[in-house]
Amino acid sequence: MTGSERPDVLLRVTGLRTRLVAGGATAYPVDGVSFELRHGQTLALVGESGSGKSMTALSLMGLLPRGAASIAAGRAELDGRDLLALPPKQMRRMRGLEIAYMPQDPVSALNPSLTVGRQVAEALLVHRAAGRQEALARSEALLRRMGLPNLPDALDAYPHQLSGGMRQRVVLAMALIGNPKVLIADEPTTALDVTTQEQIIELLLDMQDETRLGLILITHDMGVVARIATDVMVMYAGRPVEYGPVDEVFEAPTHPYTRGLLESVSFEAMPPGARLRSIEGVPPPLDRLPDGCPFHPRCRHAVAACSARTPDLAAVPGSTSVSACHVARDGALPPFALGWQAGGPQAGLAGEARR
Repeated sequence: MTGSERPDVLLRVTGLRTRLVAGGATAYPVDGVSFELRHGQTLALVGESGSGKSMTALSLMGLLPRGAASIAAGRAELDGRDLLALPPKQMRRMRGLEIAYMPQDPVSALNPSLTVGRQVAEALLVHRAAGRQEALARSEALLRRMGLPNLPDALDAYPHQLSGGMRQRVVLAMALIGNPKVLIADEPTTALDVTTQEQIIELLLDMQDETRLGLILITHDMGVVARIATDVMVMYAGRPVEYGPVDEVFEAPTHPYTRGLLESVSFEAMPPGARLRSIEGVPPPLDRLPDGCPFHPRCRHAVAACSARTPDLAAVPGSTSVSACHVARDGALPPFALGWQAGGPQAGLAGEARR
C-alpha cells in the first residue's frame, strides 16, 4: 500500500527537487526530499542555515521566487492532490484552507499599513469562507485564544504597535484562521524569550490536540525539536541525511552530521562547565558540491567510499531511522555518546516533555 493510499497519511512528499538559477550558476537547494506527514504528527526539519529547510517549505507552498527557482522533480500529495502540479490559481485556493505557512520573520510578514484584525481575517475574506463581520469575529476569538491583550481594541492596532511576541501570535493566527490540515511553521520560536516560546509551543500543541493538525516545524533549536516533534529530518546541503523518530535520532543518531548538531548545542541535562564541540568547516556552495557525500570534507568518520559515491537514505543496522552514510550502513560508525557523558546513548533528551 502506498503512502497516498494509507488513511493515516495526510501529506506525502516524494523526490522533491528544486532548481535555483542565479548569476549563471545552477544549484539544487532542495534535492531528493521525501517524507510522510500523518494527522496530528509533528515533523521537524533541522540543519544549518542554507541546508534547504525553508526552500522545502516554499516549494510545497508554491511560493518560490519567480524566474529564479522552479520545481525540477517530485510529488507532494495532500489528500491525493499533487500540490506541485496544481496551476497557480488552484494552489492559491489551497493556501490557508488546506495548507498554511507561518513565516520566520513576523515583522516582514505583516503589512504595516493594515490593522491586525484585517490581516488575520484576510484568509477567510479572500477565500470567501466568511463575510466581513463573521471573519472579524472569528479573528477576535482566535487572537483571544492566542493571548493577545486589549481585545477587541487590538483588532484596530497596527503591527508596529505590538511587541515581538504579540506579532508572533498574530502571524500564527493568520496561519490558523482557515483551519488548515497542514501548517508549516518556519522558526516559530526564534528571537522570543523563554516564556513566550513555551506559550507558542503550547498553542501549537493545543491546536494539534483539537484538530489533528499536521505540523512541519523548521527550526535550529534542537531543544524545541525534543520538546514537540514526533519525527525529525536532518538536512545538509539541500539533501536529507537522516530521517526517523525523534527519540531514535536523538538517542542513537546514525549520521555524523546529526551527531555534530547534537554535540554543538546545550541541553538541560548537561553538567555546568561542560564543553560543546563545534562542527569544523562550513557547508559547501550548493553549485559546487564535492563528489560523493557532501558532508565528507567535514566528517571525522569519512572513508574512501564517502568521496567516491553519493549515499542515499537507507536502513542502518539496529536502527529504525534511515541514514545517508556509507559508514553507518556498513555498521562501522562507533556508538554515540556526547562528549560530557561517560556512557552510551542519552536517553531522555527527547520525548520526556513532549505530550
